[in-house]
Amino acid sequence: HQLALLAFLASLACASASVPAVVVSSRGSVDSLASLSSARLNSQQLAEALHRSAGGLLLVVTVDEGLSLPDFARSGGDVYSAGQGSASPFASVAGLSEKLGGRHLLVAEADKLLPALRSLDWRGGAPIDVANDGKEVDRVVEAATAAGGASRLVLARAADAGAADRLLGAACAALQSRGLPFVAVFTATHESDPAPAAADAAASAEAAVSAGRHLLAAPTASPSSNGTFVNCSSDVLLYFASLQVQLTQNSKVKTLPPVLPVADGSSIIDTKLSTCNAAGGNRTLALSFPDSALQSPLAALKLTLNFVGDTKSSTSPWSIASGTASLSCKSGSSANCTNVAETALTQESLASFITPNGSCYHCTNNTRLSTSGGTGSNGSAALTLIFGKFQLQPFGIPADGKFSKNVNDCVGFFSVEVWFSLLVLLVITVILMYGVLMLVSVATPDRFDDPKGKTIQVNVQDGGN
Repeated sequence: HQLALLAFLASLACASASVPAVVVSSRGSVDSLASLSSARLNSQQLAEALHRSAGGLLLVVTVDEGLSLPDFARSGGDVYSAGQGSASPFASVAGLSEKLGGRHLLVAEADKLLPALRSLDWRGGAPIDVANDGKEVDRVVEAATAAGGASRLVLARAADAGAADRLLGAACAALQSRGLPFVAVFTATHESDPAPAAADAAASAEAAVSAGRHLLAAPTASPSSNGTFVNCSSDVLLYFASLQVQLTQNSKVKTLPPVLPVADGSSIIDTKLSTCNAAGGNRTLALSFPDSALQSPLAALKLTLNFVGDTKSSTSPWSIASGTASLSCKSGSSANCTNVAETALTQESLASFITPNGSCYHCTNNTRLSTSGGTGSNGSAALTLIFGKFQLQPFGIPADGKFSKNVNDCVGFFSVEVWFSLLVLLVITVILMYGVLMLVSVATPDRFDDPKGKTIQVNVQDGGN
């Protein structure tokens, strides 16, 4: 049964790039809900089906870092099996699915699920966004009690699958103990980073052979549902897989909901401020993220980068000379969000972008762009944008309009892997040299017994005499 289920889920994963959703209900198996009988629904269909079947509290817990079917496989089980037991990041969801009856779905256009749910009529009260302050379970119970059995939407979010699983498990246990009806959904608004596909592996191998940085060359980034690709006049290229927003005020850090990927990355370019095709050595890329990419409490997010380079030289480097960032929050969200006026980016966060002309800057690790401030008791808030899998090239774009295969990687040549390899090689070399020295030191006797003569006698003197 388990093997058949895993094969079925794997076939669904190959057939559609959709986000998984696990639905459990306090009223028994949700398999009885005819509206959820389809294996794959779009966001609007799922929202309407959940609204009809709620009959009480609808708790939706989303994973900030995204969610994909391979995530369940990597945990050693599936949505109905905890896999590695308590060590699995889906232990609570698996337990609830087995105890209450669970339904596993694939959601297309998952980024539209939360807006679709908000737009529906909830008779138990307005939808509630639960803040990540350690009191999430109490607020969920309060919302369910106030609804009095009527349908009400509560939205919660967690940084990763493990945190979301624990939150959903604790909230469902609290609701069950009080006899409050609920439907709980474990999902995300976008896919998590998938394992490299065969095509990406082939591109990596090709880049490793032909690129200037042989060991660190990265596959060419392209528009993807798992990231945002910005092409400004085919003169400035920018790609990032994820974007996290952090605010620092009074030396305290607040992490806001991530910015969702934008399918048409060119749509976020502010054409009034951008000068991507300037003939000289100065270019500007200004980005303004749309409402569809921003989650509450974010209302507006803007970023401007000013590049300096030499379009006539193939050897001189380019860099980010300066930049600005700004953030606006929705009204009534001052407790969780602070407006940040247009503020210059710190030179410390821009120093690492110096790259030879004709090469792109690439960073698999997180790339941070920060504004000043954030310290002191009365200091202004500092804004930090954390890009995942960041790639940038404002000069020397190849004729095919894609990123250059010559890569300046943020990790540097002597990465952790290289250092460990050198250390292991050193240890092996020392062992080998010791063995060689031992073999060289072996000596044969200079005298041998003669069968016709006297036996060789060696006088041994006691060292104590």
